[in-house]
Amino acid sequence: YFGDFEREVYGSGLGLEFILGVLDRYRLPATFFVEALGATRWGTEHLCEMCKRIAEHGHQIGLHCHPAVANISGFRDRYDLLLNQDVDTQARLLALGRDLLSRAGVDSVSTFRAGDLAANRDTLAAMRRTGFSRGSNRDLDTKCSTRSQLNDVFPVPNDISACDGVVDVPVSCFRSSWPVFDGLYRHLEISAVGFQEMPWALNRMASCGYIGACILTHPAEFFRWRRGRAVPIVKNCRRWEQLAAYVARHSLLRPVPMRSECVDRAAAALRPEIRMPALWSLVRLVEQVRDRA
Repeated sequence: YFGDFEREVYGSGLGLEFILGVLDRYRLPATFFVEALGATRWGTEHLCEMCKRIAEHGHQIGLHCHPAVANISGFRDRYDLLLNQDVDTQARLLALGRDLLSRAGVDSVSTFRAGDLAANRDTLAAMRRTGFSRGSNRDLDTKCSTRSQLNDVFPVPNDISACDGVVDVPVSCFRSSWPVFDGLYRHLEISAVGFQEMPWALNRMASCGYIGACILTHPAEFFRWRRGRAVPIVKNCRRWEQLAAYVARHSLLRPVPMRSECVDRAAAALRPEIRMPALWSLVRLVEQVRDRA
């Protein structure tokens, strides 16, 4: 989030609207973690506009914080992470983020996700201090983000779990069938897994007793900037549309926002680790190679 707002946050001006449009089409709820600290750099106009668009579509807004994007004394390094700060500073940043969202018309914010999932035990203390009771700050697949220091803190690693008064919904992860190419884990993100892998994974989680699953995406995953114009990333756009259609027509997969009461049902026992299906993962890997050719 260090350059052009339209391109990097809005997804070339079109990514957010595309996500909202698909959710509307299939009547699915979602939680949008909105980076608020950037308003100290860009002003609140963009933040107000973005929050208004999300709220108009009936979705929940949570707080997302990248300290490095803030125009605040002491945060000048673009790699400055939340977990590098002490608990008092983390609490100050969370309180500032909540205040900025409030100025953008968002009330009752109780859910938090750290930028790059860069959270630690002090983050939980800062969340409690500032009134955030729910979070999404874990991801066992550490290739694409800073390793969350909370992965080993919560009693149930890959399901909804509670620790230090905070309920956390991790980004859902699965053992890779092709670790040479994918690494040890693969997480449920639109740009990270193929469509065939996603419904298979969701159904396996349900059959294995998982309380919930968390699918991640960003506006910038659907359009790229080419020669002065936004060009759709067809593969990701298709995956998002197909996933939404699949979830909408399967009643056992009940999508809920983070504010839902069912999120409070923290798992009490470990869930079996699930391995991605080798065939569908291979299909996705071939697709990736073809796209890069």
